[in-house]
Order: sequence, then structure tokens, then C-alpha cells
Amino acid sequence: MENHFDLTDIKNSEEICFDYHKGSYPPEDDDREWDKLRKNLWFTLKPITNALISLSQDVKLDSITNKNIVEWYYRASCLFDAGEHHLFLDTEEGSVPIRFSPIDFRQHIGMLCDMPTLSNKEFDLSLRDLRVKNILKEGFDGF
Repeated sequence: MENHFDLTDIKNSEEICFDYHKGSYPPEDDDREWDKLRKNLWFTLKPITNALISLSQDVKLDSITNKNIVEWYYRASCLFDAGEHHLFLDTEEGSVPIRFSPIDFRQHIGMLCDMPTLSNKEFDLSLRDLRVKNILKEGFDGF
């Protein structure tokens, strides 16, 4: 599913959401997708912003607001505990999943996503289904 999103209502979105690179070409040592802004200036989404956009598909909320920021954090934490990871830290041992912090959501208040919203009850039921699926995938031999 393709993500459609709008970051224009995020305060200081140019600094919060984007990385920039000056040069004739995108940086060679960075595997992210870079777009040309103008001559000798390239931009890309910051990893946190990109991960939040991806997360929106699983939290099923259409925007980050002051009113629903706790729900975003709750749903992201539940999904992380259920094995759904969207944010990673590269280490010598490989990529390690890490949790979103409350500040990540606070900085992205105003982010809009083209995503149908699930009620709290619907989300909790979908989370239950995900956990059961993961238990079965691990080879539950209890019965």
C-alpha cells in the first residue's frame, strides 16, 4: 500500500522532517532515496519521519495531534511489544529495533496520513489477532 502523507502542518518541518545535502549528486554512502530540490541541493526524509509514516499503516490513525498523541504512543508501544518494528539502530551486530520516544510524536504533531482510522476497540482486536498469529508462527505446541 502506498503511503500518502502531508508534513506541511508540522512546526519547523524543514528541520524536523528532512535531511539536506549540498553537492552535484546525492551522497554515495547513504542508501536513502534522495530528491533534487534545486541545483546542488538534495533532500530526503529523516529516518524518524520515514518510520512514523510507515508506522501510520499499523497504528491506523490519520494524523498526529495534541488530542491523539498518547494514543499514537500507546499503539506504537503495543505494536513494538507484538514484534512490529519500524525504527532501527544500525550496530556492528546489525540492525536493532528501537522504540519511538514521546518526543518523536511531539515533534511530528501536524503530520497527516491518508489512512483510515480504527477505533480503540478495533485496534485492540487487530492487535490481538496479530499476537495470536505470531504465537502460531512461532510453533505453539501447547495443545
